[in-house]
Amino acid sequence: MPPSVSGFQAAYISVEVLIALVSVPGNVLVIWAVKVNQALRDATFCFIASLAVADVAVGALVIPLAILINIGPQTYFHTCLMVACPVLILTQSSILALLAIAVDRYLRVKIPLRYKTVVTPRRAAVAIAGCWLLSFVVGLTPMFGWNNLRAVQRAWEANGSVGEPVIKCEFEKVISMEYMVYFNFFVWVLPPLLLMVLIYLEVFYLIRRQLSRKASASAGDPQKYYGKELRIAKSLALILLLFALSWLPLHILNCITLFCPCWAGAREQSHQRSLWKWGSGASAELDFRPGGPDPSSPGHLAEDTLRELSWGKRAPLSFPGLSFAHFLCVQSLALQGRQGRLLAPLS
Repeated sequence: MPPSVSGFQAAYISVEVLIALVSVPGNVLVIWAVKVNQALRDATFCFIASLAVADVAVGALVIPLAILINIGPQTYFHTCLMVACPVLILTQSSILALLAIAVDRYLRVKIPLRYKTVVTPRRAAVAIAGCWLLSFVVGLTPMFGWNNLRAVQRAWEANGSVGEPVIKCEFEKVISMEYMVYFNFFVWVLPPLLLMVLIYLEVFYLIRRQLSRKASASAGDPQKYYGKELRIAKSLALILLLFALSWLPLHILNCITLFCPCWAGAREQSHQRSLWKWGSGASAELDFRPGGPDPSSPGHLAEDTLRELSWGKRAPLSFPGLSFAHFLCVQSLALQGRQGRLLAPLS
């Protein structure tokens, strides 16, 4: 019998499908434009094309997988783990691509005279390959053992079952929360975010300083160049804000779940490991009363509603916001590049 879909899930799936329908064709057009337009084949657009590839994969692969995890079908443990890992790989690739673009913007305003000799297409290709390699390492780490197999296996064997555990495929059942917090967030999400903030602050400072120095001079190429860089930096700063708004709430929830289990209600299930879940204190107390919780109680309803928003029960809600943010970034930079406003470092 196929799993039922709640109203919350239906709304979530609708948003995901809408984002995919917008993101995939738009980013395919960006990749096609870079391929056919010689003027766009420089280091900057190598990074933008890499971001577009990641976003096409997010729309074409990650979003369908996120919807699958959202529904929660019955699968073998490693099958579910293989479904969850591409989500980590491609979102990490998008994050690193955004960081590479930020570094590129910094170099354009820091060393405009030497930019083309320092940031060559070959070096950009090496940087892109490094970003994708790191993304695969980060995303596939759970496949190499940092997962919940032991806990699930113990619960599976405690029921007298043998072989590989069959579970309801949900993200937190296969992906370790320690991995998500200590490794994914503290190493590969938060540091790039803080680094991008510092980079763009420095970019704004350098541009403002250059514009103030040339304020009394006639309007020439340098001032036009830095003025255009300032507008681009403002657009990218907005993308950084959308990036933070997309991911930080999710990872903060993960941190609270890991470090403050007193905020969550623990529900013991015979066929799986205990999962910490959001809920009110009343519902947590009801869980351990004889006869179990009252499904109609306000505390239980609050727990069910909040559990819909957790990693453990639902696929990440960050995909729609992050995909749309990346889509805006790629489209904005590609448009400015086609108009000849991006590829003109000082010479």
